[in-house]
Amino acid sequence: MPPELAKSVQALPQHEFLDALQEAFGWRLGRFARVGSVVSYPLLLRYRPQIVAHRVAAVGNAAQTLHPIAGQGFNLGIRDIATLVDSLLENRKDVGEYANLTKFQAQRQTDRELTVTMTSSLVRVFSNDLLTLKMARNLGLAMMDNFPRLKTPVFNRALGVVNR
Repeated sequence: MPPELAKSVQALPQHEFLDALQEAFGWRLGRFARVGSVVSYPLLLRYRPQIVAHRVAAVGNAAQTLHPIAGQGFNLGIRDIATLVDSLLENRKDVGEYANLTKFQAQRQTDRELTVTMTSSLVRVFSNDLLTLKMARNLGLAMMDNFPRLKTPVFNRALGVVNR
């Protein structure tokens, strides 16, 4: 929800907050009885183009913070770590050597950019209520559902089955 609305919802008395939460979430888990402290976390994209420096490599949320759609930030962080470990094993003399770290950065660039673009695009497409966009979105989902050749690459990327 927009930050202004989040602030007002956060300030609601507990019973009103529970009513709003129940209405937004539905009844899949039954009736909500109580909540602890209510905290708001802004959903922001943070992308660090330069992920290496002198004897330092940034991975996971230190390199990029994505909208938490489908756990893509976590998957991307795991691939960052796996690629860094591979490069460290490859160069056992001096793992912090700048040439090794810049190679790591180059290896991660395409996957990072594709994942950031995919998650940002999905958030924009699915959080928009324009009728034409809803229709296009539904048509696209129906096509992917009926044509595995369209669905497979998207699902593989969402599952983290990608070249790193």
